[in-house]
Amino acid sequence: MDVNPYQPPVDESAPEIGPDSHYLATRGSRFAAAFIDGIASLLVGLPIQWALGMFDNFGQEPDLQQIVMSSALGFVIWFAIQIAFLSSGQTLGKKMMGIRMVDHQTGERVPVGRLVLLRYLPTSIVASIPIVGGLIVLVDILFIFGSEQRCIHDLIAGTKVVQA
Repeated sequence: MDVNPYQPPVDESAPEIGPDSHYLATRGSRFAAAFIDGIASLLVGLPIQWALGMFDNFGQEPDLQQIVMSSALGFVIWFAIQIAFLSSGQTLGKKMMGIRMVDHQTGERVPVGRLVLLRYLPTSIVASIPIVGGLIVLVDILFIFGSEQRCIHDLIAGTKVVQA
């Protein structure tokens, strides 16, 4: 069989994930998508924290009520921004990076409710816990270096991230 010298290159390093020939998203594309989503969250979250007075006593730990209000309001606003993307299994960052979330077993689209309640809400709640929250989120992220390239939030929600 002759090879077409003009055909686009194929990334053979990306692991194949099933009979429908979807490929797992690379760790780099997932990182870039998370970075973009993080910047978007900061652009939304910092004004909310400012309005709630979390910077009034800079250097002191905010009280529990401020943490809970900021986290809840930030999550609601994040959800309002991301809802249009989530229906396709993407966030703003995932859309920009050409990747999406699918069901781990079937490779099908994941319902928005499952994404929010199992993939994003638990991580958001845990991240709000002073001191240990950041450590737990770090452990969650480090799971991507496993053979399945799935973080803890992927395991909880039964999802995987693939090239769109």
